[in-house]
Amino acid sequence: MDYKNSLEYLYSLSRFGMLFGLKNIKDLLDDIGNPDKKLRFIHIAGTNGKGSTAFMIYKILVEAGMNAGIYTSPHLSSFCERIMVADEMIPEKDVANLTDFIRYQIEKKGKPSFFTFFDFTTAMALLYFYQKKADPVILEVGLGGRLDSTNIVSPLISIITNIEKDHQDVLGDSIYDIAKEKAGIIKKNIPVITGETKNNALKVITKKAKQLNAPLYVLGKDFNYKIKAHNIFDYSGIKYKLTDLKISLLGVHQFFNASLALATIEILINKGVKINIYDIYNGIEKSKLNGRLEIVKRKPTIILDVAHNLDGVISLKKSLENGFNWNKLFLIIGIMKDKDIRSIVETISFLADKIIFSQPKIGRAATPKEILQQCEGLPLPFCEISPQIPMAIDKVLKEASLDDLILITGSFYTVGEAREYLLNLPTGKRI
Repeated sequence: MDYKNSLEYLYSLSRFGMLFGLKNIKDLLDDIGNPDKKLRFIHIAGTNGKGSTAFMIYKILVEAGMNAGIYTSPHLSSFCERIMVADEMIPEKDVANLTDFIRYQIEKKGKPSFFTFFDFTTAMALLYFYQKKADPVILEVGLGGRLDSTNIVSPLISIITNIEKDHQDVLGDSIYDIAKEKAGIIKKNIPVITGETKNNALKVITKKAKQLNAPLYVLGKDFNYKIKAHNIFDYSGIKYKLTDLKISLLGVHQFFNASLALATIEILINKGVKINIYDIYNGIEKSKLNGRLEIVKRKPTIILDVAHNLDGVISLKKSLENGFNWNKLFLIIGIMKDKDIRSIVETISFLADKIIFSQPKIGRAATPKEILQQCEGLPLPFCEISPQIPMAIDKVLKEASLDDLILITGSFYTVGEAREYLLNLPTGKRI
């Protein structure tokens, strides 16, 4: 099977939807030799900031000369972005080979093939990490924590970035319920790091950590940061103090994420992992992620950001207000049906002079008309509908002046399509 056919098979598993529970992933891992038992992990859950925090930890470890691995989701442009070892994405040929091997092992054992896309890709990632001798592996939760496919590991450290309302149809309607699900990654005697400060959520995390005798380190209490300039900060850690750290990821929320990463590194050092101060400074500065307040074009400035829930959009709004200037702001937004569409649009629309409601090519996406219906009665600026992301970009580029700002946001899928289209435009082309 080639790479294209492998992806077709993997995406076909989406027909099984989200089957929460650990039995399927355990069966899959049994079939392929339990590679998870032979690896060391850093496990990370949370509503927002998981990807950025995970990547900063990963870059510091790579700078330290370690053969570190990282598993994140979703991807923007290529499936291979999800699985990386030592700064290299998994090759397409390995995706194809691993898909064939895992399918063969399943069929050989005569088990029913009802594994979800995320079950299968998690098993693929763990087997690839084992084959490549990755150590350690930063493993990002797909959704929730307690019943997520990644929660079969016993990590060196667990991280819960924050708790906000998202995926309520699966995780529960209240912050308390969502916190219980995410706190499900906490393991007995394993250190836990969190940036959560809301009393009701922190109580859940604290209680679970205490029950499992897991040492808990809380941002703002056990470690903290101080912003000194738009990309410079000081870190006051559990034991260490670091000054004038330079961060490349844009947005005020990235100082929060960097601090969680640095606390993780401190605990790793305490466990005997050899990381020096230069690795830390270089790793933080070299951490760059596509789609996180990413500037892809100038004149006009075009920014891509994967904010896809209310908390993410609030952070995006603050970062734009504090770090950018513009004449007019054109907003292109595409959102998934299961999100709090009205609150997301209401929050970010205050910055916009014009909004284009659009839709990425995925069945879960709300149509532009559905978004408009959800926003009925809001005091929105001038709005238009464009059924496809490239059409929306073309429309805005014809209208925007050189000193305007174009923001494209609302979903990983929206940003992924926009990024691929924009980066393939002829240099300097103004449509």
